[in-house]
Amino acid sequence: MQEPNSLRIVLVGKHGSGKSSLANCILGEAVFSVSHGSDATIRRSEARSKFMNGRSVAVIDTPGVLGTERLDTQRRCEWMSRWVQCAPGPHAVLLVMPVQRFTRQERAVVEHLKTQFGEEVFRFTTVVFTHGDQLPENMRISEFVEQSAGLAELVQACGGRCHVVDHKYWTKEAPEGDPQRSNAFQVNTILASVEKTARDNQTYFSNDVLERVEREIQTEQSRIGSIQSGLSLEESREQAKNSILDKYIDEEERQLPYLKYVAVITAGIAGVIAVFVVPKMMVPFGSAVVPMDPPAVLATVQEVVQNVVDPVVQNVVEPVVQNVVDPVVQNVVDPVVQNVVDPVVQNVVPTVMSVLESILPKPEDLFEIYDPFNIFYW
Repeated sequence: MQEPNSLRIVLVGKHGSGKSSLANCILGEAVFSVSHGSDATIRRSEARSKFMNGRSVAVIDTPGVLGTERLDTQRRCEWMSRWVQCAPGPHAVLLVMPVQRFTRQERAVVEHLKTQFGEEVFRFTTVVFTHGDQLPENMRISEFVEQSAGLAELVQACGGRCHVVDHKYWTKEAPEGDPQRSNAFQVNTILASVEKTARDNQTYFSNDVLERVEREIQTEQSRIGSIQSGLSLEESREQAKNSILDKYIDEEERQLPYLKYVAVITAGIAGVIAVFVVPKMMVPFGSAVVPMDPPAVLATVQEVVQNVVDPVVQNVVEPVVQNVVDPVVQNVVDPVVQNVVDPVVQNVVPTVMSVLESILPKPEDLFEIYDPFNIFYW
């Protein structure tokens, strides 16, 4: 699906790099919430569109690649949300990083981008630095890049495209003699660079994952359109994207009980191997005990896994999960959570916390009352 008059720009970077602030800066309004903390929930990519320079520009803000502790399930779901919001593919990728040393974290972000999207993505990528106030006076961002071999190599891989913004000090008119230290100037430059990237590539970035996601979106969009009449193409597509992402997240979360069962069974099989199989593989030699060669041990373990673990998983664990666990979760756990737990958390817990806060002393008051260096408290 190639829309000739639209432009999709996706922002990627580590947590706290300034992606959301840059997205707001590009669109000229605060449409994305700027988060400075981390949480344990699955964060989804968000997309906002605006008519700019004669075309519809969609800016996609994504969760941080690195920087916070995330479960593998959360990371997979967050990457899936990137694919869904980017589909059928971004015309440009803005790799966001602050003006600072090119540390191992920044290198890890670049490697992660390469692993998920492939080498081809750099043909569509522009590096955008944030916290431009950290840039030394009278220094251009290109000069800053040349000071680091790693940064220079990265920008070169991106066709030499790099820009800098500052969300704190560069919000007003550009200072005399230095017009580049202005967000308005830099945003215009970034958009011009993105337009040129799209023209040079003559298409958007795509790969096998994006193609598969786009097919799923179109199929779901057709299904929604056949059920709900009166929806615009944009509305039905947005519903289709949310439906696919909800389904994917639900599938990921429902795999957790299954994985726990597999872990328990695997641990049990390992214990059986350690107690019963390994001693039989030891060959007595005088008073010493000589183990067999590692290949023989590995072959025996693989045989046990194939003949014991796999049949148990296929014939016991999977049927239990499908026929017992999933129905119980759907028919018992979910209703209890929705009708009992959620109302308690929303209505009772805040009241209890408010009462406790009113009767318990504040931490700072405790420190004022107790002085460990005052001998009269000993």
